[in-house]
Amino acid sequence: MTETQAPPDDDGLRSRAETRLAQTTAPTTVGEGDTLRLVHELQVHQIELEMQNEELRLARAEAQSVLSRYTDLYDSAPLGYLSLDRNFHIRQINLAGAELLGQERIRLVGRNLLDFIDPESRPSLGRLLEKTFVSHGRETCDMALLATEIASHHAFAHVEMQVDETGQSLRVMLIDITEQKRAEQQVIKLSQAIEQSPASIAITNLDAVIEYVNESFIRTTGYSREELIGQNPRFLHSGNTPVENYKALWEALESGETWTGEFHNRHKNGKEYIELAVVTPIRQSDGRITHYAAVKEDITEKHAWPKNWTAIVTPWSNWSLNVPPNLSRPTNNCSPPRQPWSKPKRRPKAQTWQRAPSSPICPMKFAPL
Repeated sequence: MTETQAPPDDDGLRSRAETRLAQTTAPTTVGEGDTLRLVHELQVHQIELEMQNEELRLARAEAQSVLSRYTDLYDSAPLGYLSLDRNFHIRQINLAGAELLGQERIRLVGRNLLDFIDPESRPSLGRLLEKTFVSHGRETCDMALLATEIASHHAFAHVEMQVDETGQSLRVMLIDITEQKRAEQQVIKLSQAIEQSPASIAITNLDAVIEYVNESFIRTTGYSREELIGQNPRFLHSGNTPVENYKALWEALESGETWTGEFHNRHKNGKEYIELAVVTPIRQSDGRITHYAAVKEDITEKHAWPKNWTAIVTPWSNWSLNVPPNLSRPTNNCSPPRQPWSKPKRRPKAQTWQRAPSSPICPMKFAPL
């Protein structure tokens, strides 16, 4: 940026030159008047030039100082700054930009910026660079950088770009958002794990108003997400959960502890089901409890399991009372029974064997006819 400078004060410069000449030159009395005036003018002009030269030197020194301070600020800035030509080649870059691109600064000048961009981000960034040269406005985007020898992992940068006053160069600012992107990816990963969990998961505020439910919770209750959000979980109760369970639940939560127990709830279709629930407080980084999370499993079939098992075992116990003794005697293997401590005898050729019905004790056994 150029500033309009004020024209030099000729009268002031002349006056100072006259004063300096009077201080440094003895009065001259020799010669004619015209000659004296000419000599005087030359001396004054010489002093004016010397004074102008001194002022220019001081102005140059000040400009060099400002440039040095600007260069230090440019190089030590925490953000990456670089200039590109119309072919996206790097013309100038500071230390932070070189570190973000993972190369030494001296090796970056003349390189194409797209060489350091992840292949998936190159087309969109190239179009954005061309758009910036056309619009002459400020354009922004986020992009992924390639892993390099210095930066062994992929980095992410927020890019802001704008054409300079000449219209031939592009000023680019790079902001490192790697940690922010990784945190976002971690949140997405955890969200997907919770959403796809086979357990029913719900999150409520401190007033027990539902703020989040996953897909399993929706399938278990039969209600849609819209019907559940904003409700109190009590509307799912069937009325068969012992009152002591709710009392113990709130005593634990108000003490900042986790509670484990059972709920007897009712499906939207009216069918009752039983859930094993683990309810725990959610704390912020400063220790404040802001929400409650419930992780629940449908254990209705497990509660019905003992009755079914009795129905399966009873017929076998009755069968052992109604079979002949020679078929119900247990054996340790599937070979013919022998008398204890007796010498094995050769089986008569006429004697035949057949497989007896299997039993819970020995799946297969043989007994003589």
